[in-house]
Amino acid sequence: LSSMENVLESDDDLYEEQLLADVLRLEEECERYENAIETISTIGSRSVIGVNTYIFEVTGIYKQLLVITKEELVKVKEKLEQLYLKENQSSDLFLTISTLLQAIDCAIDDAEVYITGTGTPSDGSWKDIILEQVRILEERKKYDQEFEEVLLTDLETFKELYGEETIHKIEEYIVDNNIDITCVED
Repeated sequence: LSSMENVLESDDDLYEEQLLADVLRLEEECERYENAIETISTIGSRSVIGVNTYIFEVTGIYKQLLVITKEELVKVKEKLEQLYLKENQSSDLFLTISTLLQAIDCAIDDAEVYITGTGTPSDGSWKDIILEQVRILEERKKYDQEFEEVLLTDLETFKELYGEETIHKIEEYIVDNNIDITCVED
């Protein structure tokens, strides 16, 4: 349930339609700036000397706008990626919960058959489903613990091997999955 709550906590600015529209808009802006830079540069190569300074300044402004727009585009794409990740996590959790609820319903029905002596028992597959889900949860917990131990004891080696960006993604994973690591460095 805590995993489900974490996944379902939503950021107000993570709406797929809006993010896709922002990506499209920013890509179009980048293209317009690139075209403007190319056009102005072409004009500058054919203009008189006094106008070159003005053209150089205008080109510089467009280049700055292009850099800022590309940075914003990267941020929006990262938000879109986070949204898709959350959607995948919530979808997986809903499937797991649905499977478990069906198994629990079968177990309750079998218990009712056993207690009352009426009705038909199931094939007992719910036992396997619950055991498999418990095994998956235990593997996940073991993985999380190993992950935590590696980060606590060997963060510098991780930084050297994978770089700061990967460490940042790992830290986001830790926060998203409520892993308690008190020694993680920024």
